[in-house]
Amino acid sequence: MVSLFSSVWNFPASEILDEQVKYKSERVTLFGNNLFILYLRSPLWLIKRAILKVLALVPYPRFAALSLGTTELAFFEHGFYTKRLKNIAPSWSFESMNSNTLLREEIFSSSLIKKDDFINVARILDLNDIELNNLLTVFKKYLRLNFPVSFLESIPIHKGYAEKYFKLQTHKVLITSGGRCTRSTFLFAEAKEKGFFIVDCQHGGHYGYIKDLGVFLELEYHDVDQFISWGWTSRPSNFTAKNISIKDLPSPWLSERKKYWGSVNIFSSKEFDVLLLPNNIKRFPASPQASLNARIDLIHEISCSLKHLVRSVTSSGLRLLIKPYNIGTNNLLSKTMDELEEIGGGLYACEKQLDKGLTHELIARCRIVLWDQPGTGFLECMSSGIPTMVYWPDIFSSEEEWVKPYINNFEDIGLIHRNANTLVNEIKKFKKSPFSWMDNNERKDTINKFCRLFAWTSDDWPEQWKKHLKSLP
Repeated sequence: MVSLFSSVWNFPASEILDEQVKYKSERVTLFGNNLFILYLRSPLWLIKRAILKVLALVPYPRFAALSLGTTELAFFEHGFYTKRLKNIAPSWSFESMNSNTLLREEIFSSSLIKKDDFINVARILDLNDIELNNLLTVFKKYLRLNFPVSFLESIPIHKGYAEKYFKLQTHKVLITSGGRCTRSTFLFAEAKEKGFFIVDCQHGGHYGYIKDLGVFLELEYHDVDQFISWGWTSRPSNFTAKNISIKDLPSPWLSERKKYWGSVNIFSSKEFDVLLLPNNIKRFPASPQASLNARIDLIHEISCSLKHLVRSVTSSGLRLLIKPYNIGTNNLLSKTMDELEEIGGGLYACEKQLDKGLTHELIARCRIVLWDQPGTGFLECMSSGIPTMVYWPDIFSSEEEWVKPYINNFEDIGLIHRNANTLVNEIKKFKKSPFSWMDNNERKDTINKFCRLFAWTSDDWPEQWKKHLKSLP
């Protein structure tokens, strides 16, 4: 990619190096996802689950459900797959197919590349005429070489497979949750072509309150008829999707996770004062990515921020356990992780089991959960009554303008911090009197108002969802 686009400015080609960067991996073990754990296993639960699986096989007119992720578990537990939903799980194999040079030359022609919208974007780079022509030539070459075969030459094959999944579908409604792998993309397109009413469901945090979420704005909202949020209905900035309605309903996943955390003891003695869960850093962020995740070009700022935070916390006599997001992020920050051990000394430790999400074991070891942005985990902690804070120096994400008053309120009550000093002081206040800190009326009221908008939970969520599904065309 770098070699190809460097020709826009006629940069000299660099030498190819055989050397590869070797990352340390002894800190971590295998990766799992705790977000899919909603229920404690018991003999009665296993029997109930087996019965529900059998009932789901009984022929019955249902809505097609595609890629519902963690929400699928909650729906299944409450019997939605017995009469209301039918899981569509695309599983056809990919057939090997070569690219068609003549077809690619015809589609990715100079006339396509020279369209005004692309040229207007290219002008933002402040290119002169020669560089602009070079860019057009390079981009045309890039598309011809790298456009996925699965979305061009293999379209007839994938379309044939996708058609079979909707042949016996009597209700023309598709329920989905943002999953767009190659197979699900073809199923989505097939449903759209057949006139299905498509409902997309929120599947995590950030929606509605974090600004510039390109992956949602450009890929998820478009071409759906209705979006079901976790409480918000105000349209985000740069929202260009047309003919889409936004319906707010309680989150099935958050509501069930809230019950899952019901037995946790937040006031018992703990090994660590702080559990720090920094965000994912992507080596090669998907496009469009925008402010959803930290990026490799910000790794210096993120590293400095982490070191400053650990130094501030541990120098104040507080014990800190860090759990890197995943193995890839741990490897990218390998040098930083070594430095953090030196900075934190005996008051610092790094978790080796890098499963995604929180566990009862982690909560039992740490007094308060600390995030580097208000994402899904922050919403989960607030809605479940788990002590939590955010250290948010605004490196890679920021809030929507209309959400600023809510964020300012969080800063006033000590939940969100822009600098490490106020964070440390607030952690000390919590440590001194955790019960009164959690029971503060202003703090509880502020949290409840935010959660109703962005992390709505309810014990009667199944009834509300059943009522809404019944109203769909």
